[in-house]
Amino acid sequence: MTIGEKLRQYLKENGVEKTWFASKLGISRPFLTQLLRSDKHFPPKYWDKLVHLTRGYIDLYALLSEHFEDTPTLMVSMKRSSFGCFVSLTELNVEEDSIQRSA
Repeated sequence: MTIGEKLRQYLKENGVEKTWFASKLGISRPFLTQLLRSDKHFPPKYWDKLVHLTRGYIDLYALLSEHFEDTPTLMVSMKRSSFGCFVSLTELNVEEDSIQRSA
Protein backbone atom coordinates (compact mmCIF):
# COMPACT_ATOMS: atom_id res chain seq x y z
CA MET A 1 0.00 0.00 0.00
CA THR A 2 1.44 3.37 -0.99
CA ILE A 3 1.47 6.37 1.34
CA GLY A 4 -1.18 7.97 -0.88
CA GLU A 5 -3.44 4.92 -0.54
CA LYS A 6 -2.86 4.78 3.21
CA LEU A 7 -3.63 8.49 3.59
CA ARG A 8 -6.76 8.16 1.46
CA GLN A 9 -7.89 5.34 3.79
CA TYR A 10 -7.10 7.46 6.88
CA LEU A 11 -9.07 10.45 5.59
CA LYS A 12 -12.07 8.29 4.74
CA GLU A 13 -12.09 6.31 8.01
CA ASN A 14 -11.77 9.47 10.11
CA GLY A 15 -14.11 11.71 8.10
CA VAL A 16 -11.39 14.26 7.41
CA GLU A 17 -12.05 16.62 4.51
CA LYS A 18 -9.30 16.86 1.91
CA THR A 19 -9.54 20.67 1.75
CA TRP A 20 -8.96 20.98 5.51
CA PHE A 21 -6.16 18.42 5.51
CA ALA A 22 -4.39 20.05 2.55
CA SER A 23 -4.50 23.47 4.22
CA LYS A 24 -3.08 22.07 7.47
CA LEU A 25 -0.36 20.28 5.51
CA GLY A 26 0.47 23.52 3.69
CA ILE A 27 -0.37 22.35 0.16
CA SER A 28 -3.21 22.95 -2.29
CA ARG A 29 -6.09 20.52 -2.52
CA PRO A 30 -5.28 19.69 -6.17
CA PHE A 31 -1.70 18.78 -5.15
CA LEU A 32 -3.03 16.59 -2.31
CA THR A 33 -5.39 14.88 -4.75
CA GLN A 34 -2.46 14.27 -7.10
CA LEU A 35 -0.44 12.70 -4.27
CA LEU A 36 -3.38 10.53 -3.23
CA ARG A 37 -3.96 9.21 -6.75
CA SER A 38 -0.43 8.63 -7.96
CA ASP A 39 2.70 6.75 -7.07
CA LYS A 40 4.44 10.10 -6.51
CA HIS A 41 6.18 10.27 -3.14
CA PHE A 42 5.27 12.88 -0.56
CA PRO A 43 8.04 15.50 -0.47
CA PRO A 44 10.15 15.12 2.69
CA LYS A 45 9.45 18.70 3.79
CA TYR A 46 5.85 17.61 4.59
CA TRP A 47 6.69 14.43 6.48
CA ASP A 48 6.65 15.94 9.97
CA LYS A 49 3.21 17.49 9.47
CA LEU A 50 1.91 14.32 7.79
CA VAL A 51 2.93 12.15 10.75
CA HIS A 52 1.53 14.71 13.20
CA LEU A 53 -1.79 15.27 11.40
CA THR A 54 -2.44 11.53 11.07
CA ARG A 55 -1.42 10.96 14.71
CA GLY A 56 1.16 8.41 13.62
CA TYR A 57 -1.16 6.45 11.32
CA ILE A 58 1.43 7.29 8.69
CA ASP A 59 4.81 7.06 10.36
CA LEU A 60 8.37 7.98 9.47
CA TYR A 61 9.26 4.35 8.81
CA ALA A 62 6.60 4.08 6.09
CA LEU A 63 7.64 7.40 4.54
CA LEU A 64 11.33 6.48 4.48
CA SER A 65 10.63 2.98 3.19
CA GLU A 66 8.61 4.33 0.27
CA HIS A 67 11.04 7.17 -0.41
CA PHE A 68 14.07 4.85 -0.60
CA GLU A 69 12.37 1.81 -2.16
CA ASP A 70 14.18 2.41 -5.46
CA THR A 71 17.59 2.71 -3.80
CA PRO A 72 19.06 -0.82 -3.69
CA THR A 73 22.03 0.20 -1.56
CA LEU A 74 19.96 1.44 1.40
CA MET A 75 17.87 -0.51 3.85
CA VAL A 76 15.32 1.13 6.15
CA SER A 77 14.76 -0.52 9.51
CA MET A 78 12.70 0.31 12.56
CA LYS A 79 12.83 -0.67 16.20
CA ARG A 80 10.04 0.11 18.65
CA SER A 81 10.64 0.40 22.36
CA SER A 82 8.93 1.85 25.39
CA PHE A 83 10.85 5.07 24.67
CA GLY A 84 9.50 5.46 21.14
CA CYS A 85 10.43 4.41 17.68
CA PHE A 86 13.91 4.45 16.18
CA VAL A 87 14.30 4.47 12.41
CA SER A 88 17.64 3.93 10.76
CA LEU A 89 19.07 3.83 7.27
CA THR A 90 21.77 1.31 6.57
CA GLU A 91 24.04 1.45 3.56
CA LEU A 92 24.39 -2.01 2.09
CA ASN A 93 27.59 -3.33 0.55
CA VAL A 94 26.36 -4.17 -2.91
CA GLU A 95 28.74 -4.96 -5.73
CA GLU A 96 28.32 -2.44 -8.53
CA ASP A 97 27.97 -5.29 -11.03
CA SER A 98 24.95 -6.63 -9.18
CA ILE A 99 23.03 -3.38 -9.48
CA GLN A 100 21.02 -3.32 -12.65
CA ARG A 101 21.01 0.08 -14.24
CA SER A 102 18.42 1.21 -16.73
CA ALA A 103 19.81 2.79 -19.85
